[in-house]
Amino acid sequence: SLSYIQDGMTLMIGSAELHAVPALFLKGLLQKKAKHLTLIVPEIHSPDQEFIQLLHSGIICRLITSGVHHPTGMEIPNGPLHISLVPHCVLVERIRAGGRGLGGILTPVGIGTDLEVDKQIIMVDGRRFLLEKPLFADVAILFNCVGIPGKCNECKAYEMNRLLAEASELVIVYEKPGSCAEMICETLHERIDYYVKNEAG
Repeated sequence: SLSYIQDGMTLMIGSAELHAVPALFLKGLLQKKAKHLTLIVPEIHSPDQEFIQLLHSGIICRLITSGVHHPTGMEIPNGPLHISLVPHCVLVERIRAGGRGLGGILTPVGIGTDLEVDKQIIMVDGRRFLLEKPLFADVAILFNCVGIPGKCNECKAYEMNRLLAEASELVIVYEKPGSCAEMICETLHERIDYYVKNEAG
């Protein structure tokens, strides 16, 4: 599955709060030595060591996220890492637009602020909106959504996993440590290209 990843590609990864970078994937990516990758992460909460190591590896040239929460111990790596901060609601809708094949979204968020710099402004019924372009990726890296047994569709992680999968060309799902493979969302099965078993299992 990692043979598909080439220099300059865009990767989408689930929330870092969910330990977003599986150790198996990180090990394989570092060995592959891909370069100039763009990383899209919806939210970064208390990033784990794998995520921090990924940022410091030098293979990521651009990070797109809605923000870094509780960044204790997380230092911005040296080098040309460009960080784009996007309001969470806008980021989610841009990913949704990418998955649905839309040309972008119109939003009033950012009007009159630095966020409108270099962006197209469209008037609708006398109101100004920013045109935000869709986001899509070559590869989505996800943990299986365990959620609540029997109610996985109600889990917040499920919804984000579904959006990331729809907006990506190739979907790799890693088994979350301590989870049961049977609990993976059935509605994601048709989008999954590779399922990697937990290394401890």
